[in-house]
Amino acid sequence: LRKKIMSIKTDSTPVEKPKNPETCSVYTLYKLFASPEQQAALAEKYRAGGMGYGEAKQTLFEAAMEYFGDARAKRQELEANPDQVDQILEAGAKRAQAKGREVLDRVRAACGLSARR
Repeated sequence: LRKKIMSIKTDSTPVEKPKNPETCSVYTLYKLFASPEQQAALAEKYRAGGMGYGEAKQTLFEAAMEYFGDARAKRQELEANPDQVDQILEAGAKRAQAKGREVLDRVRAACGLSARR
């Protein structure tokens, strides 16, 4: 993820120059992960100047890592426990089959067909 974020194309505005956050794709992505307060703080840094795009990209990376942290931990847990994944899938399949059976029985009854079992 870090490699992808750091390869985002930006313009060549010098570090010391103010930048427009609304025209920057890094800031646009950052808004998806950050709170309104965090967004305002980064926008102010853009407008004040003195911040390079590398710093903005690092800020985006950190926000994305924090945002997806719980999901990443859950994925690692499931990868370490394939038996648990199998149990979850089996339970879901049983629930889906039961629900499907109910729906088909209602459809057959509505159409005047006898229920198959």
